[in-house]
Amino acid sequence: MKKLSLAYFGSPDFSAVFLERLLTDKDLLQLIEVKLVATQKDQPTGRDLKITPTPVKQIAKKYSLSIFDQNIENVVKELKGVDLALIYFYGQIIPNNVLSIPTHGFWNIHFSALPKLRGPAPAAYSLVLGEEKTAVSIVQTDEKVDHGDLVGQLEVKIDPNERRIDLAKKLGVLSYDFFTDQVKNLVKNNIKLTPQNQTQSTYGRFPTKDDGFIPLSVLKKSLKGEPLKEFEIPKLLFDYLYKYKLLYSWQEKIKNSAKIIYNYFRGLSPWPGIWTYVLDNKRLKITEMSFDTLHVTRYTLHVKKVQLEGKKEVDFETFEKAYKVFGKS
Repeated sequence: MKKLSLAYFGSPDFSAVFLERLLTDKDLLQLIEVKLVATQKDQPTGRDLKITPTPVKQIAKKYSLSIFDQNIENVVKELKGVDLALIYFYGQIIPNNVLSIPTHGFWNIHFSALPKLRGPAPAAYSLVLGEEKTAVSIVQTDEKVDHGDLVGQLEVKIDPNERRIDLAKKLGVLSYDFFTDQVKNLVKNNIKLTPQNQTQSTYGRFPTKDDGFIPLSVLKKSLKGEPLKEFEIPKLLFDYLYKYKLLYSWQEKIKNSAKIIYNYFRGLSPWPGIWTYVLDNKRLKITEMSFDTLHVTRYTLHVKKVQLEGKKEVDFETFEKAYKVFGKS
């Protein structure tokens, strides 16, 4: 049986992990052959801004694969002999004229139950919104972001204390197995594409550092379990709710300030994290939180660890004893 030739488009570390699994999976390698890798160009990283290849490029070099890390047009000629291209956090839009070159086009792996939560940060939004489940979606890529027909979708439960980095790792593991299943279906000519319901689509932008800011007064409210007002909803969440006209339907939810802030913390961990200004405008980052459900309508939020700008991370009790910022009441 002729193997499917695969072009791999990816850049960050978890995409590199996925690629190496493809290259070392003896069972899957009976069905596919990775012919080339496309990734972002080398970037300055670290404090010394040393020019560094992407993690995907490093894995591709390790296995002596053909690498394309410049303009996407440079890979067009090579794609003409490829059966399938896979996008796994590549970080660049693929031009429409390129998408149809591989025999089976481009598949993209996305971490949400599409059409909900399109865009670059689906895991963050799933947590910020307090969702109890999400999905791994494989999409037949078209000219619009996360818009194409679904190759398949795997529902995934979200654990109540999971943070973004944990959820992303879990989805990464599940996405590999789900992708291999779909490759087997493709080999058997058993792929059935399902159009997305475009009327139910939502989009979540990428978080910025400023999105992590929460006024000290709001943090104090959440620690006391006092309800929030609309203007006190953290920015990333507020922008989403406002855009999709959900503020009214969230009136009861925002009364539970402890859960709103805890979910926001989960969704923005580890970066940009949640932080506030204290002590003459110094940044205080909340690095560890916990949340307890005492009753159906009673919740408690606890700050465990913090890091003051220019200082090391410390237990919250140690910080509060020294600076008395939050108060006991």
